Amino acid sequence: MASLEDKIEILKNLLKEFEALPKVKQRRTYLDICDYSGRRFEEICSRILAFYFEPKNEHGFNTLFAEALLDAIKHEYIFIDNDIKVDTEVYADGKFLDIVLCNNDWVICIENKIDAGLYNELGEYKKYIEKNYAQPTKIFIVLYLKEIKSEGKEKIKQHQFKQLSYMELFSSIKSKVGFYYSGDNNKHLVFLNDFMQTLENLQIKGENIMSKELDEFFQKNTQDLDELFKVYQDFKKAKQNEYKKKLDDLIIKLNKKIDNGIDNGIWKQYNSGDFVYSRISMSKKDNNDIGVEAWYEEKDNDLFAYFRIAFIIWGKGKKNDLWAHYEKPLRNKYPNTEFESRGRDNHMFLHLKEKLNGQEEKEIIEKLNECRDFIMGLAPI
Repeated sequence: MASLEDKIEILKNLLKEFEALPKVKQRRTYLDICDYSGRRFEEICSRILAFYFEPKNEHGFNTLFAEALLDAIKHEYIFIDNDIKVDTEVYADGKFLDIVLCNNDWVICIENKIDAGLYNELGEYKKYIEKNYAQPTKIFIVLYLKEIKSEGKEKIKQHQFKQLSYMELFSSIKSKVGFYYSGDNNKHLVFLNDFMQTLENLQIKGENIMSKELDEFFQKNTQDLDELFKVYQDFKKAKQNEYKKKLDDLIIKLNKKIDNGIDNGIWKQYNSGDFVYSRISMSKKDNNDIGVEAWYEEKDNDLFAYFRIAFIIWGKGKKNDLWAHYEKPLRNKYPNTEFESRGRDNHMFLHLKEKLNGQEEKEIIEKLNECRDFIMGLAPI
């Protein structure tokens, strides 16, 4: 059985190996921010593609997409003109074809797949196109983002569709886009790059978390990593328990000094990370309006290196009024402060810049009582 020192050395080596691995950092795109998902996202992608496939649209890229598509599937072509018609969600005897584009010479049917499943009736799509389009050349494509499963590949082969990945299409587009770029279509070039980046991000997430090397690293070191995570979680839990106990001890000492006949507030722990003293609103319409919040700050593995204090303003629906009322006396008493508004309810904070020594409990208690006494003496709003 490995000693503790041996285990620590193994974990250190794991971390060194991890640090050496290539990482893929993904930037969020506008489509990421919109957070479309499922079938909805697939339809949006089809409409974006259709917009760029249509040469006469305002993007200014002419036949770039059609040429890139035909090049990507290695189909020879000659464009006599740019008269290409593009439709999405074409109704086909109870089914819907994602994208159909055609000119006088050819018709291209595209089944757009963002996920890995292919449950569509490719045979029915093919019958519809052959029956309703007279062009001499008919091309059938499954455009996919994530690798298609084996049963889907059999279906593609059976109905003689061509497989084309989004990455292959994008590579073809990128190789040609320079010939179609002008200052007039710069806006649509930005949109196009955002669209391609969105799908490239999704493709990476679908196949590898970050990289092939990282995937192999996790596979090879699963047992050691599980042990590392368990040890780390135990370590964090122990630190949290130690921190909580420290807060509890301090709160007990603080509350012993409160004269409950005069005081109408109490120190209490909040979110296991800090503790607060809240003054009950003098109007009694709200639970509280102003309080003192405090916490320990860690440095160099010392969990209680510093102690920080801030004034906090609550008051649902009237925080701005409360701030206007309390700001001047607070800043007069504590000029060395920093203002902050944060949190789900936009609580307002006035932080004391002063950091107390976390080991000086007597000084901490005196300062907290001073802050508490001050807010208790403030005139109510």
